[in-house]
Amino acid sequence: MLTQVLTEKDVVSAGWAHAGSTPGDPGTHNTPGGPNPDNQANIYTIAWKHAIDPSLTFYAAYAMTNSHPDAHYDLGAGGHANTTDCHDASQQAAFDPTANRGAGGVTGDGPHCFAGGKVQGVSIGDNCRF
Repeated sequence: MLTQVLTEKDVVSAGWAHAGSTPGDPGTHNTPGGPNPDNQANIYTIAWKHAIDPSLTFYAAYAMTNSHPDAHYDLGAGGHANTTDCHDASQQAAFDPTANRGAGGVTGDGPHCFAGGKVQGVSIGDNCRF
């Protein structure tokens, strides 16, 4: 990450991270599976912070995750927002002892994850220290 102080109250930061390929893919989502998948990804970020006073700071941040065709990395998975790559309209898989007795009592087969996406997000807010 690179950070540049612009003024006494303004700071801008930019970052990049890379996730390398794994040696195999079980093919559990919309990927073909098998050895040596193209499941690497890059994330790019930029943020600006403006200090109002020593206890109050405003910020704006942008991030983009660019997944290769067999990768399904996401934004927000660390708890700052909602994840998006594994959300669709399919019913979530769950154990239901009253349904599908011959199929082990599981209903639904979701959520389905979508590999190869370009997920982007913006976050604005403040940081107030008491």
